[in-house]
Amino acid sequence: MSHETTLQKAERHYDAAYYLLNVTLPAVKDSKLMLGIMENIFNSLESAMIAALLHTGKTCPENFGAKLALFQEKFAGDSTPDFDSLIEIKNIRELHQKTSIEFRRGDSFVLCHKDYRMKPLTTMDVAKHLKNTEKILGLVRTITSQDRKN
Repeated sequence: MSHETTLQKAERHYDAAYYLLNVTLPAVKDSKLMLGIMENIFNSLESAMIAALLHTGKTCPENFGAKLALFQEKFAGDSTPDFDSLIEIKNIRELHQKTSIEFRRGDSFVLCHKDYRMKPLTTMDVAKHLKNTEKILGLVRTITSQDRKN
């Protein structure tokens, strides 16, 4: 798959997350939608990292942590987005896949760890992750467009 196709995939996932957060969630008022939004954010970020690595000719590792480490090594600079956010998104995704206890509480969606520690997910958390995703997509667009200009 080419880096252009992968970047388009990242942008589609971002657009879906943006629409779900800003249009669908306020209309239906169901906090469980935040899990779908986070999944789209995760897929967007992963595809964006793959696009940037493919563009540079790097082989993409299968493991998310290895992809992130390689992406950070290659592209981290003074104005880089919050990479810790990517790890947090991955952890939320994994917690959702492993947990058997999830529930709505007000405007939050709560995920429980095995030891019953709770991880609330709020609209503000999701919006913060979406904003960071937008920054990372901007970084990847810049990276992939630099060679076209030269």
